[in-house]
Amino acid sequence: MIDIGVYGSYIYDFQASKDMSYDPDYTVKWLTHKFILGADYTPSITDNFKLAVGPYGGYSRLKVKINDIAGYSDKDSKNGWLIGTKIGGIYSFDKNNELEFSFKADKTNYGKMTEFDSEEFNADNVKEINYGLYLGYNYKF
Repeated sequence: MIDIGVYGSYIYDFQASKDMSYDPDYTVKWLTHKFILGADYTPSITDNFKLAVGPYGGYSRLKVKINDIAGYSDKDSKNGWLIGTKIGGIYSFDKNNELEFSFKADKTNYGKMTEFDSEEFNADNVKEINYGLYLGYNYKF
């Protein structure tokens, strides 16, 4: 029997901001909405532990706003396709309760953000790269 799990998720990355390192008069703020579908191969290692490895992908919406100290403000939004992978494990406490943990890495390419095309900002190839640890609880019906 092949052990495969399929999942979907929505991720809202809260607004973050950063002062521009080359010009502290500017601040960039951004946030993203992500819709993800994935599939994991989950072979059993022991009675209570499974490996979880697989690809995921989806759609991401990036919203960016630039402010300067003089009051200038500009914003732009772009869509991008997200692709990623994860590796981890699933520990079953009983037939209904699981704890899942993994390392995830993904990349999204948004392309050119035309609203910011100027001498101060080079937004020709906007990309987002994420990686980190994931911990989740699964309840099986």
